[in-house]
Amino acid sequence: MIEDRLRAYFSAFNGTRTWEELKPQFNDIFHDDLTVVTASGEIDRNGWIGAVKKLLEDGVVAKIDSIRWTGDAYFYSATLTPRDGSVMQPISKGYVKDNKVVRVVPMNAIEYTKIAGTVSSY
Repeated sequence: MIEDRLRAYFSAFNGTRTWEELKPQFNDIFHDDLTVVTASGEIDRNGWIGAVKKLLEDGVVAKIDSIRWTGDAYFYSATLTPRDGSVMQPISKGYVKDNKVVRVVPMNAIEYTKIAGTVSSY
């Protein structure tokens, strides 16, 4: 079930994980055609991988606060806390294709812009 995989993916952000450790879960949850919307535009799968790598480098601990399903999409909220103690709270609508997340549309795009802000370094 995608909900269980999504929860497992977020719980994998425990502050010590590496990309190589997280990569199988990332591949299991995100579609090859993934698009993530930010306040400054859209990021493809490779761009989002860069953002995830940065989150891992920053020692982010993540927690799903809620998930609500609405047919072919879900709404979820999460709390992301990097090593520096700052907090990001993305709230998103994720669309599903082939039992994987294919598009993420934030309800608070500025949070995704913060998350993806260092993608250009990858």
